[in-house]
Amino acid sequence: EDRLMLFLVVAFFILLSLAGGWVMDMLHNARASAERLALTDDLTGLPNRRHAHMRLEPMFTDAPGRGLSVLFFDLDRFKEYNDRYGHPGGDRVLEAFGKLLHRALPKGGFACRYGGEEFLAVLGTNALDVAVEFARSVRNMLARQDGLEESLTVSVGIAAWDSAMRTRGDILAAADAALYAAKSSGRDAIRVHRQAGAPAEPLSIAGI
Repeated sequence: EDRLMLFLVVAFFILLSLAGGWVMDMLHNARASAERLALTDDLTGLPNRRHAHMRLEPMFTDAPGRGLSVLFFDLDRFKEYNDRYGHPGGDRVLEAFGKLLHRALPKGGFACRYGGEEFLAVLGTNALDVAVEFARSVRNMLARQDGLEESLTVSVGIAAWDSAMRTRGDILAAADAALYAAKSSGRDAIRVHRQAGAPAEPLSIAGI
């Protein structure tokens, strides 16, 4: 009888230990899933803005030796498209663009949905020809995209790292300025933000 009691007690603690491990695994998996959701755009499956900033920071730190280019993509007249075909139509566009942007990415880069109809791509190179060719390929892929109610165009702003940039905010602001120039020039355009001279000197934007 004592042996039976001892066996039951041992079995109870073994089961308790196994159950505790299972609960811990379940909590760990739930936490990991929640963290992924917090860093992922649920419509496109791409990283969201918060995740992009986290990934961009170490790449910016490494930029002096490795290089860095940032591209902002903004779908032209998306609000009109959304109004015309409703949110389901707009969502299809955003989802399709996210997929083609990811497909076109050069090795070592990443893309995210930055907000609304704006997307960000980051490349680990200072070579503007690589960034421009990537932007052109995305524009061409969008022009051939099937499954949309009508064709759309995209405007692109590009900035490459240079020594005058002190924070990731500097290169993002440069790319954003180039995007503004692309939108202002009539849309469906690529603009490159070029740094010339000392940080205090004005920035010039070259059209493509």
